[in-house]
Amino acid sequence: MSARILICGHYGGGNQGDEAVLAAILQGLRRRFRRPSVAVISHHPTQTRAIHGVKAIHWLDCGGIVSAMLGGDLFLLGGGTLLTDAYSIGSLRYFTAVTVLARLCGMRTMLYAGGVGPLGTSQSRLLAKAALKALDYIALRDRISAEYVKGLLPRHRNIVLVADPIFSPEQAAPQSAYPINLKKRRYAVIAPCGSIGRNTVDFSALAALGKHLALKHGLKILLLVTDYARDSAQAKQLSEQIGEAAYLPNRILPWRDISADIAGAELVIGMRLHPLMFAAKHSVPFLAIPSSDPKIAGFMRERILRGLILPKEPSRWPTAADSVLANRPALVRSLQALGPSFAKRAYKAPEIAAALCGKWRL
Repeated sequence: MSARILICGHYGGGNQGDEAVLAAILQGLRRRFRRPSVAVISHHPTQTRAIHGVKAIHWLDCGGIVSAMLGGDLFLLGGGTLLTDAYSIGSLRYFTAVTVLARLCGMRTMLYAGGVGPLGTSQSRLLAKAALKALDYIALRDRISAEYVKGLLPRHRNIVLVADPIFSPEQAAPQSAYPINLKKRRYAVIAPCGSIGRNTVDFSALAALGKHLALKHGLKILLLVTDYARDSAQAKQLSEQIGEAAYLPNRILPWRDISADIAGAELVIGMRLHPLMFAAKHSVPFLAIPSSDPKIAGFMRERILRGLILPKEPSRWPTAADSVLANRPALVRSLQALGPSFAKRAYKAPEIAAALCGKWRL
């Protein structure tokens, strides 16, 4: 008999960053359990089954979810920042309800490399606190989340800082998948999004930055989209504004291709979290675009990364990019030095999951 594990997160929604996280979680579990039986709560179960080779349950299939819980051993909430009202209080209600239900059904429960906050209302704080109380172990991927949790549950004994699962040393190296017209070309990556959190970015300034990188540094500008449904219109707009120096792939890229393309870049400019994380993992210098996105804010709290944020004034973006490219060798060495720390922290989450369900541990 194998461990029966149920995973709940933002899966099957078309966001390649989330799919990379799920792939890393599954890889970690398979290395630490004897033939685990894994089911994933998903927005598109057919897609999740095809991509990841696991059982999948639609997120609104209450009967299927309860059935999996009643026959299950371990419930994993995560990865990702799920206990927040920054985007929707509806999703916070959902993740709280599912977590509490898993506990009531007798499962061991864990927040798996997750994030918490911000929580802007008293109702949101009560919901998050209820979810956290229902968790046997809380493994957080950033320090801002740890501060939120300690404020909500100062006496919880099982709180640990880990790292996003994509930093796991077991995560497969990306396959080379560079677009054909970028082979043997130096290029920068821009990973856009229409809006993050409550901020809207000045796309004309972002296009001007792309033009500057092309003209001054001779770089091609590769526009990478991690969430095609939400980001493709903005990427097309940028491509038109940047002009001939821009390259926009004409298909949806899976996360492995996105990761491989980032690994070959000179510089990454990112509005979404996981392109920045891919850059850090591959020791590629990057600059985060200022936003109110709590996920990026949490990641950028790492000491070495604090200076890798574009200034709030778009007029200063070209100078900031010039500085990063001028100091690229030193930044690469700093990111390489940070890698083992991230990998060690990412290793903790599957170890904790295995300890919670130790009967089937390898």
